[in-house]
Amino acid sequence: MKNLISKLLLCMLVVISIIGCKDPENISISTNFEKLDDKPLHIGDKLPLDFNTKDGIIDSYSIKLNDKIYDKKNIILDESNAKLGSNYLVLTVNYNGKYKKEIDATFTVFPKEKEKDITYKIFQEYPHNPELFTQGFTYKDGWITESSGLYGKSLLVKYKLGSTSYTQSVKIDPKYFAEGFALLDKKLYLLTWREKKGLIFNESDFKLEKEFTYPGTLFEGWGATTIGDKILVSDGSSELKFYDKNFNLQKRITVSDMKMFIPGSMNWNMLTDISLQMFSISP
Repeated sequence: MKNLISKLLLCMLVVISIIGCKDPENISISTNFEKLDDKPLHIGDKLPLDFNTKDGIIDSYSIKLNDKIYDKKNIILDESNAKLGSNYLVLTVNYNGKYKKEIDATFTVFPKEKEKDITYKIFQEYPHNPELFTQGFTYKDGWITESSGLYGKSLLVKYKLGSTSYTQSVKIDPKYFAEGFALLDKKLYLLTWREKKGLIFNESDFKLEKEFTYPGTLFEGWGATTIGDKILVSDGSSELKFYDKNFNLQKRITVSDMKMFIPGSMNWNMLTDISLQMFSISP
C-alpha cells in the first residue's frame, strides 16, 4: 500500500513539474494596440503604446512607425513619422536571452485643425438642359463642357453658357455610365462609374482616341479635375488620388474632419479646382 501511495505521489510531482516548466520561446505579450483607434489621434499627440509580459523577460525592443525606428515608447506623432489616414507600426521584442517576436498594428491619424466652412454668393442664374444628368462640368471663355451620366444615356456635350442646345455632342457607349472628366494637354479624360474603364477624347472635336483600364489603386470613377499636370480623381473612398496622364498614381490625400474619415460615397463626389484650391461638391 505504501509503495502504491509513493508511486502516486511521484507521478503527481512529475506532472506538476511538467506543467510548471514553461517553454522560454513561447511567451505571451499583451498590448493595447487594438485600442489605439478608441480615441482620435492627431499630429502632435503622443502615441499611447503599452505592452508587457508576465511569463518572460523583455531584454530590449524596437518600434517601427511607418519608415522610422524607435527604441522607446515615448513617440510624438509629427509629419516626419506619421501621415493623415492609416499608419502602420511593428513592435519587435527581444526576450529571454535569445528569442524575438514581432507584433504589428495599424492606427489612424486625423488633422488637428478644424475644417472651415466656405461661403458663396450667387451672382446670376442660367438655364440648364434638364435632360442632362450632370457628372463633369468645366467653364472656359463662355463655353461649357459637360458629361452626363446614366446607362444608355451618357453624353459628352459642349454648349454656350445659357443655351440649352448643344453645338457639339457625342454619345458614350451604352455599357458605360459616364462620370467626371479632366482636361489635360488638349485631351479629355472621362471616367466611367463601375466599369473600371477610362475614355480619352480629343478636347476640340470629341473624337475618341483611347480606352484604358483603371489601375488597381482606383476603386471606381467619380469626380475628376486637373491641378497642374496631374489628374485628381475621387473614387467613392475617403481618398483623393493624383495621377499623371498615363494614370500612374503620384500621390494620395485622405479626406477627413478632426474625428472621422469622409467617404466620397457619403458626402462628396464632383471635384472642382478654383484658383488652386480644391472643392468637393456634395450630391
